[in-house]
Amino acid sequence: MHRIREFKDKNSDLLKGTIEADETYMARKYKSDYKGLSPEEVEYKLNSKTDGKGAVLGMVERSTGKVRAIAFANNNRDNITQAVRDNVEKGSKLHTDESYLYRALEQDYYRETVVHGRKEWVRQSIVAGKVHTNNVENFWGIMKRGIHGIYHQISFKHLQAYCK
Repeated sequence: MHRIREFKDKNSDLLKGTIEADETYMARKYKSDYKGLSPEEVEYKLNSKTDGKGAVLGMVERSTGKVRAIAFANNNRDNITQAVRDNVEKGSKLHTDESYLYRALEQDYYRETVVHGRKEWVRQSIVAGKVHTNNVENFWGIMKRGIHGIYHQISFKHLQAYCK
């Protein structure tokens, strides 16, 4: 199945139209990772939201429901920008949250945002219609429940395979 998915991904068309994009973190947490560490190091690891996790960018084509999920070692503007440009047709409408990671894409895409920090989940736009990231958020919910319910934990090494 891995080979079939790789073949399919290489021959996939670009997403177009209205695209919702969002990022999340997924990977394992092992308590054994803390053995032999000083209390300060353990506290740092426990307080770090992204330590030992892989960043995943999800993109959903609203009209068809096609989903692309791409794993990265870390979440930065360069990774996000390149992934969107590789998978989304230029000139498409891009709906995101208020994250600064997408600002570099505003020259190639019509970007609309929702501000989750102000508890804004959906808003009406004259040009883009309903602006939201609910479809990609739903995808994250299903994917995370599947990982925690079936696999319980995953490693970054195989994260992209789980995303496919």
